[in-house]
Amino acid sequence: MPKPQDIKAKTVNEVDVLLGADAGNVGLVGYFQPVLPDQGSVPVDAWDRVVSRFNQRSTEFHELAGKMARYEADGKFTVHEGGGLPLQPAVDGVP
Repeated sequence: MPKPQDIKAKTVNEVDVLLGADAGNVGLVGYFQPVLPDQGSVPVDAWDRVVSRFNQRSTEFHELAGKMARYEADGKFTVHEGGGLPLQPAVDGVP
């Protein structure tokens, strides 16, 4: 299913997995509060990308919080709890 226009959250990628997203959700739209891993647990050549994506995801999480809550309240999409779980379209208005 393509990402709906209403959703401004990014799709989950491999760097997001290092930030707490579920690896099974790579390629799906994901909305989650990222957690910056210890620098020693990330390959040296990937650290700058991890920090950059962490900053993007942190900003996204805070900027979209109200909108995501409204989508869920309206039964438009369900935001599943837990790091990096994808948004699911509501079925017949039921999340």
